[in-house]
Amino acid sequence: MGYTKRALLIGSDYGGLKGTENDVETVAKILHDCDFQSENIQLLIGDRAIRDGILKAWEDLIEALEENKDENAHDTVVIYYSGHGGYATPDPRCDLPNAPAHFQFLLPSDFISPPGEWKGITDVEISNLLSRTAIIAADVTYILDCCHSARLGRFPAPVRKGWPEPVAKTYPLPLESTYYAKIWEVLALQLGSALVAELSGEDYVTPNVVRVAAAADDKMAFQHMVSEDRWEGMFTQYLAKVLPILGKETCWHNILLIIETALKERFQTDPQQPRVAGPGYRKPFSKGSDWSRALVAEIIGRDVDYDGDRTQIQGGRVIGVERDDLFSLYVVQLGEEDKSQEQPEQRVHTVKIMNVSGFASTAELTIPYVPDQRELALAFPQRRGHRWPFVTQGDVGPISWDVSHAAAFRPASQMEKSRVEFRQENASQVVLYGRHGDADTFVRLGSRDRLASQRDLNELLLLADMFARSQHIVSLAGVDPPERSERFTPNVDIIIGRGLDCRELILELRDDCSPTPPLLELIDGQFISFEFHLRGRTDLWVTVLSVDAFGKIVIASSNAWERGIPLNTEIRTRRLKRSTASERGIKISWPTPLPKSTTSESVYEYFVFVITGRPVDLRFLESSDTLDEIPRETRGVREKSLLEMARKFTFEVDIPYCITAQRYLLKPA
Repeated sequence: MGYTKRALLIGSDYGGLKGTENDVETVAKILHDCDFQSENIQLLIGDRAIRDGILKAWEDLIEALEENKDENAHDTVVIYYSGHGGYATPDPRCDLPNAPAHFQFLLPSDFISPPGEWKGITDVEISNLLSRTAIIAADVTYILDCCHSARLGRFPAPVRKGWPEPVAKTYPLPLESTYYAKIWEVLALQLGSALVAELSGEDYVTPNVVRVAAAADDKMAFQHMVSEDRWEGMFTQYLAKVLPILGKETCWHNILLIIETALKERFQTDPQQPRVAGPGYRKPFSKGSDWSRALVAEIIGRDVDYDGDRTQIQGGRVIGVERDDLFSLYVVQLGEEDKSQEQPEQRVHTVKIMNVSGFASTAELTIPYVPDQRELALAFPQRRGHRWPFVTQGDVGPISWDVSHAAAFRPASQMEKSRVEFRQENASQVVLYGRHGDADTFVRLGSRDRLASQRDLNELLLLADMFARSQHIVSLAGVDPPERSERFTPNVDIIIGRGLDCRELILELRDDCSPTPPLLELIDGQFISFEFHLRGRTDLWVTVLSVDAFGKIVIASSNAWERGIPLNTEIRTRRLKRSTASERGIKISWPTPLPKSTTSESVYEYFVFVITGRPVDLRFLESSDTLDEIPRETRGVREKSLLEMARKFTFEVDIPYCITAQRYLLKPA
């Protein structure tokens, strides 16, 4: 069976951008090092990067894939664009019911400012091309080094004193209403009005495509001068630094953590906020996957006069990080600007968590190590300092010893309620049950033979750990953070309704983050949607987690909004509905591993809403850690406040947040 790696690399110099051709050449070199053949890499730069040329090249790529559709199901495809990104809005005085409130677009080299002929490439056209590509090729990656919006931002400083300031790759475009409406009329004729309506939905995502963006929707991407005669896109520059180190080791999600932090640290501001969406567990440009979810860490070097914990991890109590947890750090040295081509050293260290806030923690290295300068690292969970309480009933066999020595569990005390229970239900079976919250409601999670293989018993432990972790995030609902600076009154209403647009109200939650909202009843196969309405004047972000009866956590809002659904005074109301041509909202489904025949008539599940005053990435919650032996030694917690130490680090510590959980009873259809 054939397996080909193909790429279409586009560099538009519209608007006088000087670095886009360099960016394309940089990415071509990256792909060559990843076994792409030159004949399968098409470069569109200069006068070849015009609208018609880009669309034809992409159509030709799809046609080449379709010629051998069965074989191409295993192909790898990369689409890369460097250039200006635009954000178009209509005249606010006009009502255009058949057009979206805004759209984003790419600016080819032949772009003409309105009222001339429209030469931009809209997000709808791109989504359509991506969807058609992904139907044929299994591994599709789409990389944009351009702006996603036109909002004003803080410009980063030049690399060297006296050099030109970085140039934003942004193009704000307020359009006269007739011209704006005409664009959508033409698209509707070309693609069909139903498809255009679907593709232009604000929570639409192209399925099965890794989408790598240099900037958030409300941030700008920049190019800057790196030598006296060379400009480069900042994001592409760091992509070229990090991929040779991590590209074969880990997934896109973990790689983007390093790139974002490096950009933020290097330019002393947060100008871009790059991110990845879609199947971020894929390794770059390959069929390989890496399901490990890391956190990013920062180690302060000797060049900083500081006597506190020198390691900070961007993760805290909300995702389950606690004092005495152990993490393995995989250090990534990116080098100085003039040494960027040297292969960085790689080192692994172990750190122990000492102080925790909602979204950050500090740690000390178990073996003394202080680098000469600040270093970045990926932090992988190793051992838990806090273990979930469990009990056993009857003769459960070897699993009793295994769970007692696992990193995630400890025997429950006499007056303590267990998180999970292992019960002997007949002569040969051990059945695992999980407790929902502090109630006496248990759900059957799985079973194994008492004398099963070690692998089977480990799988049962992993199921128990996954369920226990899910109950941790539920337990935070309605609980005020311990630090006053983290407490938050969000002033947001959450509406849950049936259908696409909450047409039939099911429940309305107010902004008090109540720990005991009324119980909701839903039916397997039902379609629902969420509506969020900001009533105050403070910007906030809402992350929606679905926690099923089995303990599996899915972040329902992560595909379209990787760091929470943004609400602000410009856009006060947003809906989460995940609509497609074949579905009528978010489908509620019975948890797959849970047989209906072995349960009661219904099961309890949760929607958890994490409301924050800053955008946060909670996708770490979707992963499960390996089980290992627990550390036997403990040390006292330092009295120095984490907030006092925060000024030494890049990560924000005192992010205000509020968590509310909506419990519901799921009934079989």
